[in-house]
Amino acid sequence: MIIMLVSTAGITAASAQGKTSDSLATLREFARLGQMYHHPSVRLLIHMEQKSDLPTGTRDSLQTDMDLYYGKPDFYLQAEGLEEISNDSMIVMVNKPAKRMMVARHNRQVSSSIEKTLSMFMPDSSIQALSKRYRSAGGDAGDGKMRLTLTSRELVHGTDRPREVVQVIYQSSSYELVEFRQIRTSLVPVDSAVFNQLEKEQAYNGKLVTSATGKGRLFFTTKELTTTCRFDKIDYALMHAPVTEGDRVEKMADGTYRPAKGFEDYVLTSQL
Repeated sequence: MIIMLVSTAGITAASAQGKTSDSLATLREFARLGQMYHHPSVRLLIHMEQKSDLPTGTRDSLQTDMDLYYGKPDFYLQAEGLEEISNDSMIVMVNKPAKRMMVARHNRQVSSSIEKTLSMFMPDSSIQALSKRYRSAGGDAGDGKMRLTLTSRELVHGTDRPREVVQVIYQSSSYELVEFRQIRTSLVPVDSAVFNQLEKEQAYNGKLVTSATGKGRLFFTTKELTTTCRFDKIDYALMHAPVTEGDRVEKMADGTYRPAKGFEDYVLTSQL
């Protein structure tokens, strides 16, 4: 997670120009967006889409709506009928479709998982590290919004394709995120027949790689995995999680737990 609010000198000038490229001001803008996570609490309602297309006709895609709350020490995440609820001492996992629950101790691994979830919308680095890893550009996205794009300096082996492109659109007045998009490019193997067919298609120029080995030639094409998150709501005013541990489990006199009211038919396992 980006944890430093740097000086904003030069930001206004960069915004006035409407477009910047490989500038420190652009990276400062990007870093400032990370301040979303440093409010005492924040609740995010996010629509996420992830898709990748392969020439074999295989299509990987998913869409989900996420409800995420973070306010130390409380954390709540809900998506696809699954819930994760935690405080500084315990974590409750709920699978509503399967009607199962689990309670466990909060530990460093859980904290790391939470931090990873919170930082999924921003590269985790200082401005100096970002400048080494990415080329940057910024511009006006219209309707009072700005667009920042980070393009990986590292290319996919054998191609001119960047390994990663990160693009964010945000409100220029409040710095609230509107949309986050990440494109990760990698090589995937294909058989020689598919490779030969793709060579004839202009759309795959620069996307095909072949390599000789002791056992013959290997054939690859690029695969782009695109993750898009639309921020439907960002709420800094909510000072407590929309769902707490007590809404899902009840602590008994002997220290054990049972499902809370309304969840009596759920199977509960404990790792405490």
